[in-house]
Amino acid sequence: MVMASPQPSPQAPLSAQAVERTSRLIRQQRGRADALIEVLHQVQELYGYLPAAALAQMARELKLPPPRVHGVASFYHLFRLEAPTAHRPPLCGVPGHGLLREGWRRAGGAAGAAAGPWST
Repeated sequence: MVMASPQPSPQAPLSAQAVERTSRLIRQQRGRADALIEVLHQVQELYGYLPAAALAQMARELKLPPPRVHGVASFYHLFRLEAPTAHRPPLCGVPGHGLLREGWRRAGGAAGAAAGPWST
């Protein structure tokens, strides 16, 4: 089974490696404030979403007010401000959902399956 790399919590500080990666993306745009949307896209591609710590770093390094960076990120529907979650199929209304739930857990869906909508 392939494990996904852990995503930083939206409120957690970024690791030193993540800060350096984000800085590198900003430097590629030469720190231009008008490149905010491009930097947002690249950072989201890196993490799968836009962690709050990365937004704060972008504001500092692009010399923009943090509310402006957050406002742009929250305005466009293509940007995610929360980490994507594992897909959990809603099984509660399906006949035999208990058997499906057990099969799901045995097949590797145990991580988070207990908190799914079908848990009892």
